[in-house]
Amino acid sequence: MNLKEDICLKDLCGIHKFQGIELSTRTITDYFNHEYKCDVVKFMLDNITYEAIEDPDDGYRSYCSEIKISYEKPKYTFPDYKILCKMKPRDEDGEHDVLVGVDLDTGDTIFEIGTLYVDDYYPCCHFEYHPENMHF
Repeated sequence: MNLKEDICLKDLCGIHKFQGIELSTRTITDYFNHEYKCDVVKFMLDNITYEAIEDPDDGYRSYCSEIKISYEKPKYTFPDYKILCKMKPRDEDGEHDVLVGVDLDTGDTIFEIGTLYVDDYYPCCHFEYHPENMHF
């Protein structure tokens, strides 16, 4: 994979070695010098660490604002674990821009990263991790 600054979640679809994850919060200063807390997730696929950052927008809406390469490994790492990354399909609630990592053998969801309800008035940043669905 070519390393680039602007990464779309769709770029990460396919079979990967999942090697680590870290969910945390961070204080960010915006253009107007206002500070706010946001959720952050780092996840490692194929020896590359990606970082997804929440944009809390106006407090009622939130988005997964950007995906970028991080040169810091996630806090929690583990041996290579093969997963399939795919986009969450549209459902009765609307359109989603969410990357879903699933166990290749069981189909169990391991993580979801992105924005739910992107075509709705109230989109929602969505970071979930289900380590109980990993079967080493």
